[in-house]
Amino acid sequence: FCYSLRQSDRSAPRAAVESAAEHFVDVSSSDSAAIAARIAADGIHVCVDLNGFTSGARTELFALRPSPLQARREAPSSTTSRPTPSPRRRSSSASTPATGA
Repeated sequence: FCYSLRQSDRSAPRAAVESAAEHFVDVSSSDSAAIAARIAADGIHVCVDLNGFTSGARTELFALRPSPLQARREAPSSTTSRPTPSPRRRSSSASTPATGA
């Protein structure tokens, strides 16, 4: 299943995705609640947001929990205004076993 949040631009890449998908649904004119209800009614178990935080994204859609498992493709940090997160490090006190008398 593919759900499109944008109207067709009649481009070759869009046509390729439409023809490759067994079920392609244009939901561009629907509100987020209706899209979430459609996804749930279609019995989707895993929903992947490929838009991320791009123009026209509907980030509120995932807040409605249309499927039990959800994932979001994050854009490379060079294309967003968000800073790149630094790796988390364990502090030495958290990794040292407690000693006592």
